[in-house]
Amino acid sequence: MIAFLKHLAEKWQNWIGDRDLEMALRRHLEKEEFYGDSAQFRNMKLAAIQRPGWLQVFLFEVTAKSRIGENHVELFGIVRQDERFKKTEIKTFSRKFERSEIFQRWSEGLIKTRRSR
Repeated sequence: MIAFLKHLAEKWQNWIGDRDLEMALRRHLEKEEFYGDSAQFRNMKLAAIQRPGWLQVFLFEVTAKSRIGENHVELFGIVRQDERFKKTEIKTFSRKFERSEIFQRWSEGLIKTRRSR
């Protein structure tokens, strides 16, 4: 029973919850020379938001298989969604600090969650 609950907790933590966003993430990985269909996303978290909620910034991690070297790579990603204009920007990095630099720029003037600070 405990193993089942741990499994559910892990599924919940790694659940994206937005099919359109998930497909956009997978397409982005395909463009970046990774296999998007088999990518495993983790820790998708809302990190910053602008009232009334149209503009949102998410952070995530992903394990994706490279088309070039055929090895699995850990990537750190960031998404900026602006629902007013139906615009989604996605960037992935091999190092966490690179994502942090973009996050600081993209979240300037937005309300940041405690986890992202």
